Amino acid sequence: MTEKEYYERQRRRMQARKRRRRKVMLERMFLALAIIAVLSGMIFYNMAKGRSGKNPVAGVFGMLFAGNDSKSGAKFTNEELSGKYPLLLQTDERWADAPYGRSTVAVSGCAPTCISMASLALNKKEAVTPDAVAEYSYENGYYVEGSGTKWTLLKEGLGEFSLTAEELPLSRSQMEGRLDEGKVLILAVGPGDFTTEGHFILIYGYTADGFLVNDPNSRENSGKTWSYDRISGQIRNIWAISANE
Repeated sequence: MTEKEYYERQRRRMQARKRRRRKVMLERMFLALAIIAVLSGMIFYNMAKGRSGKNPVAGVFGMLFAGNDSKSGAKFTNEELSGKYPLLLQTDERWADAPYGRSTVAVSGCAPTCISMASLALNKKEAVTPDAVAEYSYENGYYVEGSGTKWTLLKEGLGEFSLTAEELPLSRSQMEGRLDEGKVLILAVGPGDFTTEGHFILIYGYTADGFLVNDPNSRENSGKTWSYDRISGQIRNIWAISANE
């Protein structure tokens, strides 16, 4: 599959997800309006009775739409900071709703989340959260609306996070060799075990049974060992990630 075909598949998948998300947002909006109408009635009633208090309407919007600011202030936990290869999920409430173009990290942020996991594993002092990576990617033209993250973010953008990427051929020995050097691998994968369209995953080690995966969209997939024969046909590209010297 060419990179152009990969983006086209991503675009179609994103359009379907956007339609579903738009429906959810409309439902939320109608719910918010109903709640505001009720609360407004309560406020006016209390004012008429000569009572005072804080206006709760802003709080309603905050509860319904919290987290849409890309500068969310998300932080890693102590467990994540002390762990060797902690799994991060793009649906984590700390950054799930952070915008990524017209999408969100939860829907489109598999690449930013993999980069975040790489920074956390290799360079904890400068580790960066998925929402921050997504913001950088979007602002610097690495996000394709309706498709997702350009592969060029891996090729040229990682210096911003004190990381370096080396593109690898599809080779088990080279993958294992880079892991032996203490690097992690970020893979672009196509339809198969991890996705129906396109996705990014991180590999942090291997055993005699196969590779150890952190899938930013599946805790279940991340708990398995994946043989090279099982995943090789799904791999579209491989980058070996290391910390800058």
